[in-house]
Amino acid sequence: MERALDQFGANISRVVFFKFEKETGLTPQEIFPKNLEKFTYCLSSIFGLGYPLVEIRIASELRKEFGLPESPDETTSFDLARLLKEVRNTLISTEIVA
Repeated sequence: MERALDQFGANISRVVFFKFEKETGLTPQEIFPKNLEKFTYCLSSIFGLGYPLVEIRIASELRKEFGLPESPDETTSFDLARLLKEVRNTLISTEIVA
């Protein structure tokens, strides 16, 4: 996520994670999976109308990180929770095979 956020400016990830921690009392490590809604609210409060673009960049970075194919519908809309389920399922399948 840091790589995706920092594409919008140097150290933007630090700003986002600081605001998230200050507003929720949670650490960035506690975002997934239980506090995803709080994190997305934080993103939308920082980026406003640019928030969907941020989600798309996060999705792209997560897909690269975990070797998942790009999804054509994510160029206009995005569901971070759905992608995280896909990542989790991929990781579980990989562990079972290994």
